[in-house]
Amino acid sequence: MKVNAIVLVGGAGRRLGGVDKAGLQVGGVSLLGRTLGAIQPVTESVVVVGETAERSSLLASLREAVTWTQERPAGGGPVAGVIAGLSAVQVDRDWTLLLAVDQPGVRAVLPALVAAAEQAEVDVEAVAPIDESGRTQWLLAAYRTAVLREALSQAGTGHNQALRSLLKPLRMQEVAVDPADLRDVDEWVDVQAWRERLS
Repeated sequence: MKVNAIVLVGGAGRRLGGVDKAGLQVGGVSLLGRTLGAIQPVTESVVVVGETAERSSLLASLREAVTWTQERPAGGGPVAGVIAGLSAVQVDRDWTLLLAVDQPGVRAVLPALVAAAEQAEVDVEAVAPIDESGRTQWLLAAYRTAVLREALSQAGTGHNQALRSLLKPLRMQEVAVDPADLRDVDEWVDVQAWRERLS
């Protein structure tokens, strides 16, 4: 099954001192390179939302079509990013992956996500893992594209709105994965933990 993919790279990385997360090296590969490599088998085109220095260095090595766009206003948060991403989708598929670039475990989680979407009952609108603290991973998930568009259609620009408030009403199916694969990169201790794990 082929899906749309929207990758958000626009976070400010404040807890990392303003570092461009997309360019952080984990396991010898940048976080953006790791994400794009993971989703390549299930996508024909990808939308990357946000600015990153990784753009120029990755263009030469990417085999799949990548569309780059910017949320408005820049730095406007995940809702604005998803709205911009949906507007830039080139090949519309029934399901759309929403991925934050700071999820090094995406390669391990992705097969379960795609399989769950492919086998989902007609009333299931989203599939996502839930971490050990009970939080749904809204930005490591798959959504029915039409439902996602509808959920965000009333958001205006989406500037600084909470993504979960728009997506929480969706009929979501939990995807069982290893909780260790859901650890994102927010602080330097997370970077170090992933580097040790993937070394």
